[in-house]
Amino acid sequence: MRDKGFWWCLGVYLFMYIADFVSTIINGDLVQYLEVNLLFRYGGFALFFLVSGLITFGFSYWYLHTDNVTVRFYIMWWMSFVIIMKVVVTIGNVLLYMNPPPLEVAMQVTQQERVSYAFNTYFLVNLLPYLITFLTYSFWSRDHLVEVFKK
Repeated sequence: MRDKGFWWCLGVYLFMYIADFVSTIINGDLVQYLEVNLLFRYGGFALFFLVSGLITFGFSYWYLHTDNVTVRFYIMWWMSFVIIMKVVVTIGNVLLYMNPPPLEVAMQVTQQERVSYAFNTYFLVNLLPYLITFLTYSFWSRDHLVEVFKK
């Protein structure tokens, strides 16, 4: 089967989107006050799923229809980053569910505080290894010929 790694990655990627969604929903009323994602804040779950679905479809189509190994690597790299981010966010959502703050406290958290917390806690910590991988591959691929496996 061609692109077996991609299909495995896509399966885990979609599973983690579902896990993130479920772990967000279980927090009930707190979601509207603590959710960081701007797509959710301005358009709800419908806009979030529409944009995420279009991006996923576009990158999947591109991956499956190109023979450019570098492009394929970067798409898989991006999907892996999203998987790791979703794991960390899902764990955070479950921990919040297990020990929720009072609704009055959640209502006082500003959008800037939410974004700052998420950026410093989730994004920066998880992005560093991916930037190192991206940079390493960029240099390494200049010295090595890599071809797409075809049967």
